[in-house]
Amino acid sequence: MLKKQCLIGLFLLSITASTFAGQGMFIRIRSYVPNIGVTVGKPECIDGYQNIGINKTAYIEGSCLFEKKRLNLNIMNNNQIIKQYAIELSMMNDGSSITSEGVYFIGDKVIAATLYPHQGVSGTQDWLAISIAPQEDAWMKNMGQQIGSKSLSSISMPGTHDTGTYGISKPEIAPDLDKTVQNLLRNDPMKEQHLQYAKDWAVTENLDMLNQLKVGIRYFDLRLCKTSQDELKTCHGLYAASMKSIIDDVVQFIHVPNHEKEIIILDFAPLNINSGDIAKLSQWLVNAFGSKIASPTQFNVNSLINTFWQQQRQIIVMLNNDTEASRYPDLFWPGSRSYGLWANTENSDELITKMINSLNGRDHTKLFNFSLVLTPQPQTVILGLLGGSINSLIKMTGGYKFKINDWLDQPQNKEQVRTHGNIISEDFSNGIDLTELTKELNSSTRLTAS
Repeated sequence: MLKKQCLIGLFLLSITASTFAGQGMFIRIRSYVPNIGVTVGKPECIDGYQNIGINKTAYIEGSCLFEKKRLNLNIMNNNQIIKQYAIELSMMNDGSSITSEGVYFIGDKVIAATLYPHQGVSGTQDWLAISIAPQEDAWMKNMGQQIGSKSLSSISMPGTHDTGTYGISKPEIAPDLDKTVQNLLRNDPMKEQHLQYAKDWAVTENLDMLNQLKVGIRYFDLRLCKTSQDELKTCHGLYAASMKSIIDDVVQFIHVPNHEKEIIILDFAPLNINSGDIAKLSQWLVNAFGSKIASPTQFNVNSLINTFWQQQRQIIVMLNNDTEASRYPDLFWPGSRSYGLWANTENSDELITKMINSLNGRDHTKLFNFSLVLTPQPQTVILGLLGGSINSLIKMTGGYKFKINDWLDQPQNKEQVRTHGNIISEDFSNGIDLTELTKELNSSTRLTAS
């Protein structure tokens, strides 16, 4: 979230200092399929590359680097290369890079690589995550025996936070940006530079909507704003992906054979939206999804997944405005049917404490969005502009994501999430790890809503 105090400070600064950053890289490769291996080629002046392997974390020492050096990784399946990565480790301020970063669908597998550059307040190491899994696009259908007899509020579903922010290209001020900051920007001689910096803190997801669906994401957090041309878009301080493109992607996905049992939750938070805009959105949704919409008069959080499937209902539309939702009783699920955890902290230990407390106090009569995200504080954003190692949300997120993964890997913590969790959402999701986690959580008996 872009805070007023933080952004006001940006306009007092005109030069971004550079720092000496990057002393090495952590590499974690996770595989959820058998017979996967990794080989390393052409390690130039790089110590620690011998420790790179599947399902472990390796630290690659970069202290011998005075300029970029290359590390080639080959992901193998049954001794055949299925994906190659070329990593440029750097001790320069621009950070390391990786060729082929992103998500790729290879045969019956999906593979993703995400680089989190120069994370940490005191440390400046880069993090690289590579994950390999079976195709995730029909995971709900494939888990019919495990989840069919469970209620919507008692299964685990993977989600993304501020889903549409992948669509921020040329930064443009959205209505949810603080009004004082908007006024400052109008007369700011460095407006373009400051907007580009704001983008680095506004973007929370890199995968577009269709790819999020294909890697298994089923819950989507959509802040809804209207542009000066009356176009409906998502937003997060800046305008992001359009609602039309998001709806079009969902339509495309659900009409693919084998996707008929994938239940999708579209959770709208309307901002500068009036009743006419809601009417426009409702018509779009009805035209796009028709009989696939799960009416809130017929379904609720206790409805069984089998019931959704039997009646061929795949789309749940939530609106966080109960008054407006009540005007469309067969379309919008009111926001009062759900709640979530927002820790409002950038301290991972504090977030974990709040996670534990929220799980212990879970209300099983509502959908619960267990949001695993950090929120940057004003001083962090200002220090980033001055040359600190954290100058974007993705840099703040990297090391934290690994810490949360380690926390979730502990059996006692996983059991707590299994019993009390529901929707699990995150920033910069590759989809794979979160979907595999929710599949595992759904594989065992869980506490049902009462």
